[in-house]
Amino acid sequence: MHELIRKEKPKFNQAKPPNSKYRLKIYNFIKHQAFDPFILSLIMINILTMALEYEEAKQDYLNVLSQINLCLTLVFIGECVLKLIAFGVHVFFLDPWN
Repeated sequence: MHELIRKEKPKFNQAKPPNSKYRLKIYNFIKHQAFDPFILSLIMINILTMALEYEEAKQDYLNVLSQINLCLTLVFIGECVLKLIAFGVHVFFLDPWN
């Protein structure tokens, strides 16, 4: 059983590159080897900023955390939009990472 689990590979989306030149540029950007680790690092930063909030914190401190959260939310929305454009709606939702 352990050997079977070890040999199993994640079944990530194997979307075919789009025919459109515009969508292909976005597809290549998203499929770059640094894209997912970059997004994952932003997720970690977002978790950290949410954990830094505490009761009786000064308003300026909370405002900074709020601005960081807003910026990261916009990046995550941008990632979603780019993936929807590059992969299409159906293929986008087939990938569990999305």
